[in-house]
Amino acid sequence: MIVKKNSPFSLKIIYSYLLFTIFIIFISLIGFYTYYYRTTSVNTCNIIHQLNSSAANQIELQISTMDNLAQQLVSNKTLIGTMREMSTVVKKYPHNIFVTDYNVADKLSSLLLQMCLPSLLTERISVVNDQGDYLAVSSNYKFLDLNHEYDTHLYSDDFLSLYTKIKQKEITKLTAYSSYDKWLPSNDTPILSCYRPITDIYTFQVHGMLEIQRPFTIIEDILKEINYNDIQVLLLDDSDKLIYSNTPDMDENLLSSILSNHKKFPFSDYTTIESANWKLISVLPSASVYRPIINVILIVVFILLSLVIFALSAVSVVDKNIRIPLENLKFSLESVDFNNLDVDFDSQSTELEQVHQVFLEIILKLKTSIQKNEYLRRQDLKSQMFALQAQINPHFIHNTLTIIGALGQEAGAPRIMRICRKFSDMLSYSTEYHNDFTTLAQELNHTENYLFLMKERYGENLSYKIILPPDMNQNYPVPKLSLQPLIENCISHAFEYTLPPLEDNNSLS
Repeated sequence: MIVKKNSPFSLKIIYSYLLFTIFIIFISLIGFYTYYYRTTSVNTCNIIHQLNSSAANQIELQISTMDNLAQQLVSNKTLIGTMREMSTVVKKYPHNIFVTDYNVADKLSSLLLQMCLPSLLTERISVVNDQGDYLAVSSNYKFLDLNHEYDTHLYSDDFLSLYTKIKQKEITKLTAYSSYDKWLPSNDTPILSCYRPITDIYTFQVHGMLEIQRPFTIIEDILKEINYNDIQVLLLDDSDKLIYSNTPDMDENLLSSILSNHKKFPFSDYTTIESANWKLISVLPSASVYRPIINVILIVVFILLSLVIFALSAVSVVDKNIRIPLENLKFSLESVDFNNLDVDFDSQSTELEQVHQVFLEIILKLKTSIQKNEYLRRQDLKSQMFALQAQINPHFIHNTLTIIGALGQEAGAPRIMRICRKFSDMLSYSTEYHNDFTTLAQELNHTENYLFLMKERYGENLSYKIILPPDMNQNYPVPKLSLQPLIENCISHAFEYTLPPLEDNNSLS
C-alpha cells in the first residue's frame, strides 16, 4: 500500500471555517449581550419607575385623605368657637380645661368622634393650644385624664417651634413623621401626623392646632410592596432626613451619594410626594442587574465552547477515519495504469470499504471494456486488411481482363475484347465503396453491361430491350446495385418454366 504524507489542505479549510464560525459566534455574542443588556436595562428602569410611582401615589392618597379630614375639622364652626372661648379664658394656674370642664370636653369629643368613626383609617384626632389645653380621641377610647408625658411634650422645643410657625401663619398644613407616639411613650410605633391650624374665619386668629395621627405602618406596608430583586427603598422628609429604608444598615456614604446625585445610579427612580414634600427614592444596585446578564452570557459561552469542543472532536474523528483513508485510496488510484489495475486499500470504515468495493467493480468493468475494445480494434484491423485485399484483387482482375482483351483484339476476336471491357466495367462499379448511392444513368449503364454478358451467355435464347420513358430524370439518385438483383431474379425465376427464346417486352419505368 502506498502511503504518502497527508496534505493539511483539507484540515486548513476545516479549521478556517471553524475559526470563522467562532468569530461569527463571538460577534453575535457581543451583539446579544448589547441587545440583552439594553433590553434588560430599559425594562428594569421601567419596572422601578412604575413601582416607585405607584407607591408614591398610594402614599400621596393616604396623606391627602388625612389632610382632607383635617381640613374639614378645622373649618367646623363648633370646633373653632370652642377653641376661641378657651383661648380667652384667664387661668389662675396652668391646667387642662378639657379635664376640669367635662361638658366642653364631651361636646368637642363627640364632634371629633363623629368625624373619626366613619373612617376606619383614622387612628387618633387631637386638638391643642398654647395654654396647655388638649384633647385626643380615637375610635375606641378618649384621652380626658391627665397625661403627664404629653404635658412634657407641650413644653418641648419641637412643639413650641411648630406651634409658633402655625400661629405666625408661616404654614397652613404640615405632614410630619415621628419615631414614637407622643401620647403613648411606652409604644415605640412610628407615627404619621397631619397638622392644620384652627383659625377664626372672621379674625384669622389662630386659636389652636389640630393633629390627625396614624401609625406609620400604613406607609411601610405600601413601601414593602416594592420588592423587586435587591431594590433599596428610601423615604426622606422635607429636610432630607431618612424616615424609612428597607435596608436595616443603610450606608451613610451611599445615602449621601444618592442624595447628592441620584442620576449617577442608572437603575434608580426619584419621586416627590407633593402633599408632604417627601422624597421617595428607589435604587437597584448595578450588580443586581449585571449578575443575571453575566450568568446568561456565561451559560451561552459554556454552551458555545462545548459545541466548539464537540466540533473539534468531530473534525479529529473525521480526519482519522475518513480523510486519511480517502487520501490513501486516492494515492492507490493514482498508481493504477493499464498494466496494473489492482487497487491496494485497507480501511476499518464500513462506508469506505463499500466505496472500495464499488471501485473494484468499476475497475473490473473497466478491464472488461478494455479487453472488448482491444478485441474490436483487432477485428477492425482485420476488416481493413480484408478491404485492402478486396481492393487489390479487382485491380489484378482488371489488369488481367485488359490483357485478355488486348490478346483477343490481336487475334482478330473483337468479341472477346468487348466481353472483357464490359466485365471490367461491372467489377469497377461493384467494388467502388465510397458512395452507397449513385445516379439512375450509372445504374442503367451497369444493368446494360450485365444484360450484355447474359446475352453472350445465352446467345439467341435471350432477347432484351431497354425502353426508358422520355421524361425520366436519369440524374435522380438511387441506391447502388438496386436494378441488377431485379434482372437476376427475372432471368432465374421469371422464365423458369418458359421455353427459349427468353424475351420480355416490358419497359423500365
